[in-house]
Amino acid sequence: MIVNKIDNFKKDLREALVALEKKYGVKADIGRASYDSDQFSMTLKVTNASEDGIDVWTQRAINSMPWFKDIFGKEFVDGRHTFKVVGYEFGKTYPIKCVRDDGREFGYKQGIVNDAKFF
Repeated sequence: MIVNKIDNFKKDLREALVALEKKYGVKADIGRASYDSDQFSMTLKVTNASEDGIDVWTQRAINSMPWFKDIFGKEFVDGRHTFKVVGYEFGKTYPIKCVRDDGREFGYKQGIVNDAKFF
């Protein structure tokens, strides 16, 4: 029961954060949640965004990697879901940040994304 509440809460929080991101010019990422029967905690990472809403690391990736510039903002299908490429995090195992059609964020490796069919 609490898992459903947490999932619903995180979804609602993501939606509320969109307005706050625009208002303050930041990018907010919801991280892991831990919980028991009475409570839960989660991480929230807030970073500066440029005027166009793109965080600094993603902007660096766009400027330094032509292949990433070509896929940034585009959508692809993986399994039953559609994903949109929304960012890049240097130094991560799965550096390409993608948002699934249900709002959840995932990381992908370059090889997997390179093989994807974008539309």
